[in-house]
Amino acid sequence: MSWWRRTSSRTPAGFNFTAGSTRATPKHPTTLARSGRTGALLSKGSTGRRRDHRQGSGLARGGSQAPRDKRLHPDDARLDQFWQKCAELKLPVNLHMADHPSCWRPPDRRQERLPRFQNFNQFGRDIPSFEELLAIRDRTLVRHPKTVFVCCHLGNQGNDLATLGKVLDKHPNLYLDISARAYEVGRQPRFATKFLQRYKDRVVFGTDQSINQKMYIAWWRLFETEDEFMSGPNWWRHYGLGLPDTVLEPMYRGNAKRLMNWEKL
Repeated sequence: MSWWRRTSSRTPAGFNFTAGSTRATPKHPTTLARSGRTGALLSKGSTGRRRDHRQGSGLARGGSQAPRDKRLHPDDARLDQFWQKCAELKLPVNLHMADHPSCWRPPDRRQERLPRFQNFNQFGRDIPSFEELLAIRDRTLVRHPKTVFVCCHLGNQGNDLATLGKVLDKHPNLYLDISARAYEVGRQPRFATKFLQRYKDRVVFGTDQSINQKMYIAWWRLFETEDEFMSGPNWWRHYGLGLPDTVLEPMYRGNAKRLMNWEKL
């Protein structure tokens, strides 16, 4: 068994920022890729964020919603020094931008995803549009080219991998995690396989689910086999990608070790 540690033990392994809700969360080294498990906002390694809050950064504890014109987005100039410090410390930022694009459409019979997903629906709410949020992301990437941002859920563009590939080509500081998007890659196995092969050094494994054997087996089956007509969380079926080891190793662990600056003991 190999043991690994971060090259710097004085800083946390990552930082999670959820745009639009004024919520920011420090990430524990073992949970960076679990983008749905945010943990305590003021836990170990976040004293700097507490100070920023006292000084009026707008980063708030909990998920409370400020008026739209008062909300803090990642491209806000008040966060410049914060993102610069992340770059200086080689601290990757797990960035949650937007959600599945269907969330901005009416929750009716024309919805792509099943009713159980409609608790995420944003239609008619006082929030930025899907396109506005992606524009905020892109401005952040341009404004802070030395800061590494890991956009969770395939950047919420798993439905349009061709466009997402262009974003990756344009912004070398952008990385992705694949959490909670099995239903996107599983329904387009040929294109998704080509995408993951091309960007094998830019995608990390992640999950929104509990850490258990069933979760891992489901992902392994999707990534590593060519099984067909597998059930998923929505009405459509999944098809195995049959990814080679040259893609699996960096996605499962190699990219995460590099991004978090881990070294072998």
